[in-house]
Amino acid sequence: MAAFRKSEDPDDWKRLMSEHLVRRTRTFIKNNYSETDEDGRQYLEFSNGTRFTFPERIPKPVDHSFGPDDPAAIMSSDTTLDTLTNLVLPRYELGKYLTKTAKLTDEEKEFVDNLNRGRGNVAGFVRTTFYKRLSSCGHSFTLSLQRHIARNELFGYAIDNGLRIPTGTIVDTSLTDDDDPTASDLDTAESLTDDPGRRYEALVASNPAAVTWIRPELFTTELRNDLDRDTTALHGLLKSYGGWEVATDSKLDALKKLLTADHPGDKVLVFTEYKDTANYIAAALRDAGISGVGLATGDSDDPTALAHRFSPRSNALPGHDSFGLDNELRVLIATDVLSEGQNLQDAHIVVNYDLPWAIIRLIQRAGRVDRVGQQSDEVLLYSFFHESVDNVISLRQRISDRLSANAEAFGSDEQFFGSDGEVQAIADLYNGTLDDQDSADDVDASSLAYQLWHQAQEKDPDLAARIAALPDMIDATRAKRLSDKDEGVICYVRTDSGMDGFGIATPDGETRLLTGHEVLRAFEATPEELGLEHREDHDVLIEKLVRGPLATPTVAAGRLRGVRKTLWRKLGETLHAHDNETEKALDDLFQHPLQRDAENRLKRSVRNGASDDDLTTMIRTLHRDQRLVIATRTGKDPIRVVSSMGVTA
Repeated sequence: MAAFRKSEDPDDWKRLMSEHLVRRTRTFIKNNYSETDEDGRQYLEFSNGTRFTFPERIPKPVDHSFGPDDPAAIMSSDTTLDTLTNLVLPRYELGKYLTKTAKLTDEEKEFVDNLNRGRGNVAGFVRTTFYKRLSSCGHSFTLSLQRHIARNELFGYAIDNGLRIPTGTIVDTSLTDDDDPTASDLDTAESLTDDPGRRYEALVASNPAAVTWIRPELFTTELRNDLDRDTTALHGLLKSYGGWEVATDSKLDALKKLLTADHPGDKVLVFTEYKDTANYIAAALRDAGISGVGLATGDSDDPTALAHRFSPRSNALPGHDSFGLDNELRVLIATDVLSEGQNLQDAHIVVNYDLPWAIIRLIQRAGRVDRVGQQSDEVLLYSFFHESVDNVISLRQRISDRLSANAEAFGSDEQFFGSDGEVQAIADLYNGTLDDQDSADDVDASSLAYQLWHQAQEKDPDLAARIAALPDMIDATRAKRLSDKDEGVICYVRTDSGMDGFGIATPDGETRLLTGHEVLRAFEATPEELGLEHREDHDVLIEKLVRGPLATPTVAAGRLRGVRKTLWRKLGETLHAHDNETEKALDDLFQHPLQRDAENRLKRSVRNGASDDDLTTMIRTLHRDQRLVIATRTGKDPIRVVSSMGVTA
């Protein structure tokens, strides 16, 4: 974190993360570390001789047709979308309604300043949330509408009676009414059947800390008018849907059939984006007589304990057959609170009750059961579609079009949905394919370089051996591509202590460092790509780099190798009460490469079994004599040019 504080340049942060972040996907592990058995299946073999065979992921779309009485059919119509598009959402745009005549107290001035700073974004997020919940579950969507109406009425009651308006995190500036962690304070104030006066009194009595009470005189009459306009529109939607009944929910019926008829004895993991949907599903399944149903959301006291009850074998402690089989769960309904970091591979069936808007979540959900230790040959991935994939994509595309057309009014310019990649991912899922969808940036640069070299060795071992034997100073020149920002020369240098550096110099004299990903893309070339003649300024640009930003590659911090790693673990990560001089020496050892003589002496001492005290004394002495690390360019850690690539237009 200290490195982040020392620079505001995003490129510095990007390089830092590139050097220290390790990312490896399932596909990367399969392609580089697995073996293939006699049946053509890929597996990993562990040090004890046991094998793990990668299961086959099988996406299985679940089509369900809306019944004649299913209100969800009306909810996905353009009438609903257009009504949401035309909402004013005045509670999230209070700054527009401030009167210019009211005299403000100091507290009210602060409130007005906060409103002015936050204008233009919150309403867009609220509208987006309406759209997203619409595609999740009709029940959750109607809850959103009811809560919004209840809070509008609460505002209106306060204005009509000259009472202070309850604004703040809960009612006014929350990004979503539905996922507000303090929304329980308003439970008694949100029922549409209660009189708004009683709801207001209940809120005053509970007096939640997140609420700021503001005089209605601060706002113009337009606020009350726009509240009524939105409330009337939302009441109209609810009336057109009729009452929501579990018995007419075709999507829920399809899930019940999957659990009772298709997989009556199997463990099933059901994912949804929203806790309201999760609560609804869990209650409905229990009412239907399905036993062993668990519920894990952000409101759960201990989601990890629920994961262990659902998957006791894969969470077993060392030396035990299982974590504990008491109250074992067969069905676990979960939000994406469980989409990462949990071992749930006792199950091999995952259900996407709704499709996440961030498509990567599909991969994360599958990864909860497609893990080392999965015993099944297949991992089944069910996803619900309203009659067809075209209907699902159409709904999302219509939502995206409305957001794009109203981006300025919504205060949001994010691409919500509709890129070719997102559409293709949903289509692939429906058609029975789903994988990690690796891209180069899904794997850290060092691992990606390993992958490329590993593949080269397998494809042509003789050529790989010749490449490995090449001397330094190898160079080539290629044509500028559309993806290249600049022409010039890219250079790779290495110091005697093993530190790497990458940079580019352009003909106008600009030089900059490159990340591992950037330099891999820059050096990449196919056999079909013609080599070109040297640039006339090739050597001049290389000199600019090696005398400039590549003179001292500074990527040693934290990249502990060899004796540096050994010493840091013995002395730096312990609870030794070091004096200030020793602390500074150890900090330099962590931040910088060792000088060659210091490295050799410390290696010998470690190899000969020197005590921690002896090693500490040696490090402190070397540091005092400025013979421990290469902290600045001193000539003691010379660089050499490994290779370079010219890029010419």
